Amino acid sequence: GSFIRMFMVSTVLKFFVYIGILFGFLLLSTENKSVLAVHFLAYYMLFSSLEVGMLYSELARRKKVHTKG
Repeated sequence: GSFIRMFMVSTVLKFFVYIGILFGFLLLSTENKSVLAVHFLAYYMLFSSLEVGMLYSELARRKKVHTKG
């Protein structure tokens, strides 16, 4: 229970930090802001999916080691 809670808290905090960075970029940008926002969020989703994939494989590996021993 606590692992899931801590994972969700860290994910939400990272999301808010990234949104803050995005707003900073949007305030400083003189180019097309919608393109910047779409690219930023697309990269966020890509890296989040990679992070979840790595976490899932690590948890599966630990579960496999735990059930063997």
